[in-house]
Formats: sequence, structure tokens, C-alpha cells
Amino acid sequence: MRAREKAGEGGGQSQSQGQQHHIEGMSSDEEVTEAESSAFRLQRETIESDARIVFEDVNEEFSLVECVVAKFARWKKFEPDQYGDAYVSLCLCKILGPFVRFKLLFWNPLTQPLKSLEEERWYRSLLLYGLTSSETEESLVRDPDVMLLPKVVEKVILTKIEVIVKAAYNPLSTSQTVCLIGTLSKLLQDFPTLDGDCKILNCVLEATVDRLRTAVDDDVFIPIYMNEFPTYYPDPGSIPTPVFLNWKCSFVRCDKSRRS
Repeated sequence: MRAREKAGEGGGQSQSQGQQHHIEGMSSDEEVTEAESSAFRLQRETIESDARIVFEDVNEEFSLVECVVAKFARWKKFEPDQYGDAYVSLCLCKILGPFVRFKLLFWNPLTQPLKSLEEERWYRSLLLYGLTSSETEESLVRDPDVMLLPKVVEKVILTKIEVIVKAAYNPLSTSQTVCLIGTLSKLLQDFPTLDGDCKILNCVLEATVDRLRTAVDDDVFIPIYMNEFPTYYPDPGSIPTPVFLNWKCSFVRCDKSRRS
């Protein structure tokens, strides 16, 4: 709504002043000015440039999630006793956390669906970690590493979603809302460990509710109705003309007093 007001105020300004041309009758809630778009591109390019040098002097086998995971998988396969004595299963999520965060650097849950992550090599490497052709249902139940991906989702992905929701989620944006709902629904469907007892999930939901509350308070106009509610008419066509005009005048007065 505020975007619509800005578009109306700046309708006579040129695009060189940072205003986009708005098509009359179309919603402008999700429009971004050219100045904002340029600033975003510049900031992204800066971050991309800095990100390139993070693993610049690191060998590839120690800089990619799938390569690091493969090393632990070989250790688990050929030296299972030492692997267990080192309690790798307890710390593997923390070890891989920085690598996954780096991979998620430009992933935005408000614009990119979760499917975009599922197609990544690092995601599949975590999903299939330690899986062999001889695995059985009983062996999987005893294997603590089956929780590797759920732990990463909870500690890394959900944490990023919470930060993004707090900082940038606009409940008035249809595209952002649809994408966020799809991402959270997919996570809840695929990972049963994300239940009512999951602390970070509750934080994400609380952040979403806070953004909704802020949008209602700041952006949504709720008209003030008269103290005495009019008689209920099930058929709008049966409303007597004097009564209808009386309601209309009352609403107009309320609206004018609200705006003043």
C-alpha cells in the first residue's frame, strides 16, 4: 500500500529520479524502484566478490561440502570403530555448518523454493550420507547419522529462514507469502523431527506472526464502524433505500474522520 502511495506521489517524476513507471490499475505492492534495484545489485556484487576469496587458497577437496562429506563417509566405512570412538556423529553437523551456510549465501526463501536446494549436490550428499547397498531398516534405526540432514535443516536452513523473515518478509507480497508457505510446508512434510517441540521452528513461526502483526498495524486500513450495528438483511436487494443511504453516509463520515 505504501508502494502505491509512493507511485502516486511520484507519478510525474521521471525514471531517472528512481521511480518506475506504474501501469494504472495494477498492484504496485511488490514494485521496486530503479534506485533500490541498483543498490541491491551493487551490494550483491560486492558480497559475491568477497565470497570468491573465502576458499581461494583451499584445496577443492576441503572446500566443497560433498568432498568433505565423502572423506567422513570413507572413514565410517573402513574404520567404523574409530569413527564411533571419535563421536563424529555428534559433531558432524557443526563441522559442516559453515560450508552449508556458505552454499546458502544467496538463497532467499522468500523468492526461491526449497526445490532449488534439493537439486544441489551438497544437499544430496547429506541426504545419502553413509548409505550403502547393504543397509536395512534395522541398521538405519541404529545409525545416528541418518539425522545428519534433519540437523542441518534445523540448525542452518531454518535459522536462515528466521533471519530472512525478520529482516525482509512482507506479508502484503503475494509471491513472498506463497514461496514462504511452500518452503515451510515442504520442510514439515519431509522432516518429521520438525514438530511443536522444535525451538527454531517456533522462532520462525513467531517471527512470521510478528511481521503479520506489524503489517496489520502499519499497512492495512481497517475502517471504524458505527457503534450500533444495522439490521441484518440476508438479501442485499431487500435493503430499503433510506436505510442503505444512511449506512453509506455513516461510513463516509467515519472514513473522513479517520483520514483527518
